[in-house]
Amino acid sequence: ANTASNVISDYEEGTFTAQISTDTTYVGDSAQSGVYTKIGDICFFQIRFQRTGTLNSGSNARFGLPFTSANNGVQASGFRGSVENIDTSMVGIGGVIAANNTILYLNEMTAAVTGSNVNGNDLGANFQVQIQGFYKTA
Repeated sequence: ANTASNVISDYEEGTFTAQISTDTTYVGDSAQSGVYTKIGDICFFQIRFQRTGTLNSGSNARFGLPFTSANNGVQASGFRGSVENIDTSMVGIGGVIAANNTILYLNEMTAAVTGSNVNGNDLGANFQVQIQGFYKTA
């Protein structure tokens, strides 16, 4: 075995339940999945969520993540996503993972504004979210 200091000693692959929620509503559905690969202190993740129905209430749409983010005073935003059946003014989604947190908050991107929180009523009936990204873990 290689014992050099540059050998990665932490490698893990797994799945997690991709659950979307708002401040007032938790939504589970049949098409919700998350997979991750953790190499050292970096977690790469993919989320797929498809809702049959609507999420008409609450603010701050978010997903839970498999590991706590690093508490280094830096908000992570290394992800990209696509959505279907959303508010027609939205052209995409972005988001942020706050330091020392397990929550990925979704932000809407419109022609006029980038960075407003996605709210439950921004997501139409039968919406679908697919996200891939990475962040530094604690």
